[in-house]
Amino acid sequence: MTNNLENKTIIVTGANSGIGKAAAIQLAKMGATVIMACRSLERGEKALEEVKNISKSEKVVLMQIDMSSQTSIINFANTFKSKYKNLDVLIHNAANFDHTLKTPVLTGDKIEMVFATNHVGIVLLTHLLLDLMQHSAPSRIITVASKGLMLYPHLDIEFDNLNGERKFNLQHAYYHAKLAQVMYTYDLAEQLKETGVTVNCVRVTNVAIPDYRLSHLPAWLRKIYNLKR
Repeated sequence: MTNNLENKTIIVTGANSGIGKAAAIQLAKMGATVIMACRSLERGEKALEEVKNISKSEKVVLMQIDMSSQTSIINFANTFKSKYKNLDVLIHNAANFDHTLKTPVLTGDKIEMVFATNHVGIVLLTHLLLDLMQHSAPSRIITVASKGLMLYPHLDIEFDNLNGERKFNLQHAYYHAKLAQVMYTYDLAEQLKETGVTVNCVRVTNVAIPDYRLSHLPAWLRKIYNLKR
């Protein structure tokens, strides 16, 4: 990727904070048209102004998407395709790591919330936008994985426990979905290797995140996170 992204259109999911917002700022600085795809319009509006102010770019657009809802994803894809004829980069960054979840919560599509957001939604959104990305080739799909997977070297996809039927633990559910992301990336990259669409999964180093996402952590660990700011 060159430093000049003029005439490039890029979607960043979960762009209202953390990695997603940082990516949106840098991409906007490089001249890209950046679509900030966010679940919360309220938080998205605040982030949109910040991204525009820091990047000095007006080519930043907020669109709503709930990655846990297939209806929302379909509506987002249809709206995007009605407005844009090219998609050069799709960055799957949005993720659910809701520390308040003690038992599995099923979405309206009857899929466990963490798996729906962190994997199923990614597959659906990619599928819906893939024709546009092939038309825009060379293009790329980037999924943000997690370094925490290194703590689970023997983790397998538990197809008989996708909805937490047998057991549920948030950390396990999160990394279960992240493993599915990585496996999907390998498979999709193989499928698209002759199309001009590059598919990658990346692990991003530490990025400052909002205080409300740290409230469940002990004081000593919050201090460590605050060192990133």
